[in-house]
This record gives sequence, structure tokens and C-alpha cells, in this order.
Amino acid sequence: TDLIFVRKDDLSASNPKFGNDETLKKETYIITTVEAASNLVKLSYLSSKDQTNGALEKHILWFAKQFGVKPSSFAVRTDAGSEYSMSRIKKLCPDYKFVSSATTCERMNRSVQANFFRILKNRQARTIVSALKKAETMCNNTVSYKHGKTPKELVEDPTISKEIILQQHNKSRKEFK
Repeated sequence: TDLIFVRKDDLSASNPKFGNDETLKKETYIITTVEAASNLVKLSYLSSKDQTNGALEKHILWFAKQFGVKPSSFAVRTDAGSEYSMSRIKKLCPDYKFVSSATTCERMNRSVQANFFRILKNRQARTIVSALKKAETMCNNTVSYKHGKTPKELVEDPTISKEIILQQHNKSRKEFK
């Protein structure tokens, strides 16, 4: 999981409507959580960093529901940012560690930002939240080179087991466990 900084200047460059919005803070955030094996992504818009832990907990519970497992079965990785409370998240997911860089999440952040700002520029959404929802849908419906299916298809198809998803993911890595 990772945070994307959303600056008001970038929003107004994509759509001038946001430059005139007095209620919009100079800097807000998008929390991105990616399940590495399937590339399934969950996004939330945050107005301040102190909302990060609550949003991450909601994301973990959402992923647990999608995969039909307990939240404690996940391994969570974040950067060592001050916005994350290790003790709070470890109550939900005991396997929680800081990493220097999560390449899967960084790659997804680039896709999210490209889709998000394109949606705003093309005026396909009126609000930041609706543009973010569309960006999430686009990312979850993009065919993965690893699996030949979209992340949404992988999770929703009852004939594809979690073991097969992990197996295909591990084959695509340079080093795998």
C-alpha cells in the first residue's frame, strides 16, 4: 500500500473547475492498496494523512471479503511513512513490515494517476471521488500480462484457485518463493 499526493495545482491543470474550489485543500491524498499476485487494486480519497490507518484497515477487510479469507492471512507492506501505525495495522494483519519500495504498488500508482487525471481532463467525472472510482474500475478491468485476465476476473472466477493465481504470479518474478 502507498499514498499518492494530489495537489490542487495538478487538479486545476487537468480541470480548471478545481482551481476555483475554495473547499479543496492544497494537498490531499489517494491511498492505493494492491494485492500483488492478482493486481487487484482498492483506492480511497483522503483529505488528510491522519485518515490513512482507517482507510488501510477498510482496504484489508475489503480484500479479505474479495478473496474469502481472514484479514490475518495477508502480508501487508508499506513504506516507512509516518502516516502508518504499525501497532494498529498488526492487530488486523500480524505479517506487516516496512519496505523501502513496493514496485507493484508504485507501478499501479502510475496507472492510477494516468487514468485519474485523464478522466478529470476529459471531464468524464464531476468530482474527485467519482474520478477515482472510475480509475479503480479501469485498473481492475485491465488485462494482466501475468494471467491473461483482468484482476476482477481472477477474483470472481470460482474455477481459478488462489494457489493458481500465486503460482502464475511467482513464475513471472525473477526470484520467487
